[in-house]
Amino acid sequence: MREFFFYVNLRQAFLLAPQYAKRISSRTVLFTSVPKECLDEDCIRSLFKGSAKKILIAGDTKQLDKITQERDNVAMKLEKAEIEWIRLCNKERIKYETKIDKEAEKTATSTSDPESGNFDTGCSHEDKRPTHRTGPFGLIGQKVDTIQWCREKLKALIPEANSAQSNWRTGKYEKHPAFFVEFSTQYDAQVAFQIATHHRPLQLSPRFIGIKPNEVIWKSLSYSWWQVAIRRFVTYTAITGLVVFWAFPVTIVGIIAQVDTIKSLPGLTWIQNTPQVILGAVSGLLPSIALSILMSSVPVFIRTCARWSGCVSTSQAELFTQKAYFIFQVLQVFLVQTLSNGFISSLVTILRNPNNVFGMLSTSIPTASNFYISFFIVQGLTIATGVLTQIFGFIMFTLSSRFSNKTPRMMYYKWTTFSTLSWGSLMPIYTNMAVISIIYSVIAPFLLFWSTISMGLFYLAYRYNVLYVADTDVDTRGLIYPQALKQLLFGVYVAEMCLVGMFIVSKAAGPAVLMILFLALTILYHVSLVKALDPLLDTRLSIHTRMD
Repeated sequence: MREFFFYVNLRQAFLLAPQYAKRISSRTVLFTSVPKECLDEDCIRSLFKGSAKKILIAGDTKQLDKITQERDNVAMKLEKAEIEWIRLCNKERIKYETKIDKEAEKTATSTSDPESGNFDTGCSHEDKRPTHRTGPFGLIGQKVDTIQWCREKLKALIPEANSAQSNWRTGKYEKHPAFFVEFSTQYDAQVAFQIATHHRPLQLSPRFIGIKPNEVIWKSLSYSWWQVAIRRFVTYTAITGLVVFWAFPVTIVGIIAQVDTIKSLPGLTWIQNTPQVILGAVSGLLPSIALSILMSSVPVFIRTCARWSGCVSTSQAELFTQKAYFIFQVLQVFLVQTLSNGFISSLVTILRNPNNVFGMLSTSIPTASNFYISFFIVQGLTIATGVLTQIFGFIMFTLSSRFSNKTPRMMYYKWTTFSTLSWGSLMPIYTNMAVISIIYSVIAPFLLFWSTISMGLFYLAYRYNVLYVADTDVDTRGLIYPQALKQLLFGVYVAEMCLVGMFIVSKAAGPAVLMILFLALTILYHVSLVKALDPLLDTRLSIHTRMD
């Protein structure tokens, strides 16, 4: 609660700071799901009673994007070809000059024809000029001179792109059900953002404020409210299917972690002949590493689904990714993993003594903590070391500098751009670890020792990384953090439910009733907290504070 209040006050101070308030994005509101009758500038101005400064109605840019993208691709291709040709000619020049004596070198002349891209040193040949094929993927089609072809292509594409841009500026485009409104002050923008602007539900909603042009997913602006609803349903179904499908490999990982237990099952006694060193590595390190690899590909799929589902901005897609990936982490890394570990232990005990089922359940759940101890150790050492040393990033940077960066533009971009952190896929990993620590704090308290060490290593590594090494991939204006704080309460819920279950199977009625009461109070506290503080995350200005 205290951390939440501190965060809200800090965010309000940032959003009201003059440096932020002066930005055009801070006083611009994006309205989506707009009815056709409202896609008119006069109608829009009448909605806001003259407080609107500028209005931009979104439109179909597919053809314009195609032309400008083709123009840019050809320009970059020409740049790359000319740099390649210059390097080749310079290499030939050096070879040529090393073959003659110093006196001949002083009198030697070199000619250049910048229009044709030819540099004659006496050694260059026309057949060495950069060429490519005009067919798909450059594998088939006519073989042409790249420099000449790109120049001729640009002569046709540049006027075409300029004409398409002029048509766009004059309003000759298909309008999309969305528009941007720039207000004179941040106060007017906040008022327009908070009030209901249409009498029908799902119209002129959702609304977004503080969004920058490079954050907008422009394709999503063309979707109506019912298209977004259908896409969201399909997305939720796909993610649910992924969760179900991913449970099988995660279960296998959990079974491997219990190799010391399953070796006593019929048909698996051959495992007892395996050396203890190998068994220790298989049951300790292998499951943790395998689980990390399994989880690494999931955020890419979720982020793609978020963009396809109709998220209007990259920050909204990142917040969607955080929510979905946290659920995925909890279900797979905690729930499925714990159940698979507990299932193996329970199965062996039931086969040996079927009459002691309830007593067994109250003691077998903590056995899964052994996996999480090794999980925290592996994650703490490998992730913290990898984040600090940046070995993988160094290797990729070296390889790309050696083989990919062929032009000064690419080299400049590579050397002046920081590596990025995607908080939507990064934060759920550590939120889930915190949730696991909270849950096992009442079941296996010894786990807290290892989780504290791991979290401390994560903090030190990422603190240094954020301050000096990396940049933020998507700017959510701080909304990732409160969402993670609210997700921590899931750990409290599960811990209380585990205690209720353990008290019930242990036939302890009094403690079970008391924990049920605590669970109800936690739910009431959570609902009250969300109801009181959630509006403050979007509300930047109080009604008594007007920013002119």
